[in-house]
Amino acid sequence: MLVCSSEIYFPLNNLINFNFVRNQSFLYRYVQSNQHKIHFMLKAIGFVLTLLLVPVLIFAQVTPKEASILNYRMIGFSFPAKNKPQNYILEIASGNLNNEKQFKKNIIKTVHSKTNKVIAEVPWFGCQYTWRIVPEAEAKSQTGAVFFHFSTGTIPEVDTSKSRLRITTSAQQFKDAYIILDGTKVIYDMAGKPVWYLPLIEGKNIEPRDLKITSRGSLTFIQSDAWETTIDGSILWKAPNNGAISGENREYYHHEFTRLSNGHYMIYANENLFCTLRSNNTIKINFEDRTSVPKSVFGVLAEYDAAGNIVWQWKTSHYFEESDLKYYVSRNNRPIIDLFHENSFYFDEQNQIIYISVKYLNRIIKIKYPEGTVLNNYGELFNPGVSNADNHMFCDQHSIRPGQDGYIYLFNNNVCNPGSYPSVIKFKEPQTANEHLNKVWEYECASKEHGPEGYPSGGNVLELPDKSVFISTAGPDNKILIVKPDKTLIWGAAAERWSEPDNKWLPVPSYRASIILSKKDMEQLIWSASKK
Repeated sequence: MLVCSSEIYFPLNNLINFNFVRNQSFLYRYVQSNQHKIHFMLKAIGFVLTLLLVPVLIFAQVTPKEASILNYRMIGFSFPAKNKPQNYILEIASGNLNNEKQFKKNIIKTVHSKTNKVIAEVPWFGCQYTWRIVPEAEAKSQTGAVFFHFSTGTIPEVDTSKSRLRITTSAQQFKDAYIILDGTKVIYDMAGKPVWYLPLIEGKNIEPRDLKITSRGSLTFIQSDAWETTIDGSILWKAPNNGAISGENREYYHHEFTRLSNGHYMIYANENLFCTLRSNNTIKINFEDRTSVPKSVFGVLAEYDAAGNIVWQWKTSHYFEESDLKYYVSRNNRPIIDLFHENSFYFDEQNQIIYISVKYLNRIIKIKYPEGTVLNNYGELFNPGVSNADNHMFCDQHSIRPGQDGYIYLFNNNVCNPGSYPSVIKFKEPQTANEHLNKVWEYECASKEHGPEGYPSGGNVLELPDKSVFISTAGPDNKILIVKPDKTLIWGAAAERWSEPDNKWLPVPSYRASIILSKKDMEQLIWSASKK
């Protein structure tokens, strides 16, 4: 609030009417005889304070913040609005400048806006910039215009001489979309230009997994811990690391982390349990023994509320004993170490159904939420003493995602079928107990540079609103594709890093990629830094 002279004047009158002041005869007579001078002096002090505070208050309402270092080139500029509606002009110059002549000489962008908030893109990372917003009516005189300053940071992944997203097929559709790669921790436009990178989180250089945007314009990702942040890396939420799931002194988060529409968070974690073999080589889980080794890894799909409380969980250890897995025979007469290896889930919030991908069992588990009851198992099933292949249509799969009209998509790594490349498969789900999962579409992710054996981990798939399919192959080549239902490639790219020893560009390993299709979603992300 601005300091006004009237706000100082009246409290002083109340003060000098106190009895303890009246009792001080000299001070009382002085104040009475010099009231006019005192009031004038206080008004002058108020005026000076106002002049001093106005810039402070203006700077507090400005984004980007003065002298900030930004990890993005698409920037939300805002400035206190004038009293009446009018048009504004945003001017951006390169360099850290403080006088009109230098500023005008170095202007690199001018944007006209009907509001005092505008999104504009600066051209370079690792550079300094000066900017101002002025009403159009004042543009010629620049009366009272204030210069503001910021710079863009840099990391090797946005240095295009060291790292790049090479476009192999230019976009004919989705030209305004953006691609997020967790292997490079960068957001790119569809021409392959980096526009954002993940900054240090809690002072640490994070190598994220499952980096993606949320419905409220934030970002979520995992690296042992799990975070939700704004565009500038400010933490909005962090998963508890208290061992409430693992039963140990820490949690073991992995593979996938999603913010739900109700403000809760769903994530994979692990619990390590001691297992023994029965006489027939089937496996018995000892839930009471927390000390014996070796331990076996069992997954827990957990839901946290915003306060970090566990409000729901589903455990593969319980599923193990209640499903056909009780007939699973241990290989080589040894207890399992990692039988399940859950690597993807999808929560269909509208229909209250969760799909869980279990890599090492070549299985998709469909469960009802919140009951946790199993509605169906897709993939390899087990009978007493022998494994029974229900189908061999997928193997070591990643990224279960539903499509439209009762279909589901898998990224099929195909590792257990020698000579076969990974593929994206579209299935029709069974509608009755007598039906089976039915493959209706498949796209092979062939590669001339890399053989079939090179895709053991990672990869994902998303169906887009027009039923095109967004694909990340991960693996050795880290290709990102958009394919029409008729299998026409409409956009393609490959993430690469320059290798000095090899004197050539090499693929960047990745795990997943995601896409921002909506301009509204991108704008939400850009403005998230100003809403912390």
